[in-house]
Amino acid sequence: MTSMDELDARVTALEGEVRAIRQDAAAARVLAGGADRDVSAMEATLREHTAKLDSHTATLDSHTATLDSHTATLDSHTAMLREHTAMLRDHTTTLDSHTATLREHTAMLRDHTATLDTHTAKLDVHKSLLESLRETQVEQGHRMDSMESEMRRGFSMLAVGQAEILSLLNRPNDAEPPG
Repeated sequence: MTSMDELDARVTALEGEVRAIRQDAAAARVLAGGADRDVSAMEATLREHTAKLDSHTATLDSHTATLDSHTATLDSHTAMLREHTAMLRDHTTTLDSHTATLREHTAMLRDHTATLDTHTAKLDVHKSLLESLRETQVEQGHRMDSMESEMRRGFSMLAVGQAEILSLLNRPNDAEPPG
């Protein structure tokens, strides 16, 4: 082969390669255009997702702040509940103490009631005795009144007798008794 033939073959081969390169370049441009559209679509989708993610992040931040607020409130309520539980324990202890004291007082009251019942029975006996004594006293008062009346009558009779004796003694001696 001659150099021309060689050159021709090389040019033909080169032309074939250029055609193939051009086809590859055209295909690459088509692919690049598709890739560009895909990238634009992906960017739009990515922007939507980013916007949604930002919105969700803002919502999550809001919910986190709300949760933090609720946690603080819950912590405050838990502390208050602990305080109230401690107060309830104290009040329960005090109530138990008062209940024990009340039981003691109830027992004492029962004892005092029994004593009072005993004293009431004794007072009833004494009252009965006093009433009996009063009746005796009234009866003796009547007897004394009766005796006083008899004594007055007796003294009156004695006074009358003494007056007669005096009048006899004071009378002139008209007649002397024989002697």
